Amino acid sequence: MEGTTPTVDALASKGLLYRRARSQAPWTLPSHTSLFTGLLPSQHGVTWRNYHADDRLTTLAETLSEAGYDTFGLAENGWIRDFTNIGQGFDELVFSPDLERPSERVAMWWNERDRSRPYFLFMNVMDAHAPYTVRKKNRFLPPGVTAKQARAVSQKLSNYMCNASASADNLEVLRGLYHGDVAAADAKLARVLDVLAEEGLRNTIIIVTADHGEHFGENGLYNHQFSVRDPLLHVPLVIHGVPGARAAEIDAPVQLVDVYASVLQWTGQPLPEGLAGRPLPTTPSEQHNHPVITEYTDMSKGLGKVVQQKVRTFRAECTDDWPVFGDMRALVQYPYKLIWYERYPAELYDLSVDSGERSDLAAMHPQIVSRMRSTLEQQLGPETMDAAKTVLEVPPEAQTILRALGYLGEDE
Repeated sequence: MEGTTPTVDALASKGLLYRRARSQAPWTLPSHTSLFTGLLPSQHGVTWRNYHADDRLTTLAETLSEAGYDTFGLAENGWIRDFTNIGQGFDELVFSPDLERPSERVAMWWNERDRSRPYFLFMNVMDAHAPYTVRKKNRFLPPGVTAKQARAVSQKLSNYMCNASASADNLEVLRGLYHGDVAAADAKLARVLDVLAEEGLRNTIIIVTADHGEHFGENGLYNHQFSVRDPLLHVPLVIHGVPGARAAEIDAPVQLVDVYASVLQWTGQPLPEGLAGRPLPTTPSEQHNHPVITEYTDMSKGLGKVVQQKVRTFRAECTDDWPVFGDMRALVQYPYKLIWYERYPAELYDLSVDSGERSDLAAMHPQIVSRMRSTLEQQLGPETMDAAKTVLEVPPEAQTILRALGYLGEDE
């Protein structure tokens, strides 16, 4: 919505705006792991079945630390902390569930560090994540809706999931709360940039993106599970300060795994073999045609019985006719997008004319479906499409995180 992100918009006006960026997963942990490693979820192995990143993975923070960079991470999301091991390589990784003023913590780090060394600063904020905050003033709410009325609207996933007749008015209120949270995140970014503005932004590359989006009733879906549709996968990506790059809007399909390869290239580090990503294009005419792949492991297959019991509540209204059960994969070879389901027939969409993914073309174009399915198997391996993996039980620390994120918060 216009006006939600003035800070990001200002960066985009003088930098690179990628209009067709997608994430590698529809939720935080595998998506961030892909961002940090340049690998697909099936390569790094961090999914609902396994919350712990292998020590053998090489993260962006590790590579930059070895190259002499100070590495500092600040996260509000409970998945981004030591017990998941995706923070490998940070000199310091600070977790706080409510960073009202992350700029103060960044300023503390900035004032203590050796200014002669290059730095890598990572910040994750959680504002734009359910449960959404009801503020006294929120100009993004529908006209006439007060904070009191907004507070009365249920945010329970099970009230909207697989509910084609869910209240459109309630969903618009929730969307307004979400936009208010996006604006709050943008304001946090502005304050952090102010801390660094005096000298920390010289010769600095600034990357702004998201790990996933949200459903607000599209295709009868809500929140960010059980789907690989574009409301979850299409994410913002703005990059400011790339050496030699002019401001541009880039329409080439790109993905979060490309960020890893790009930063290595821009900082003069060698690119390791086996990466899923490629350096991002920096001009509108530059070709970037490799497959864009997203993977989702069904939530019910992971983190033991505690989560599995709650998943039944989330999908209580979903019959087998709803394609929300089982593992899913998505492949974009623009303009086409293939959605592969473990339990349902594949779907095919032409994103150039159907960005809402409403008209399934699979029956009309079986050859395209077959070709794209073959590409998925070549990229992932046929065993990845079907094989089960060891499921780790939920440790107490992870239960606390899941509860805070709303995954264990609904009544039976």
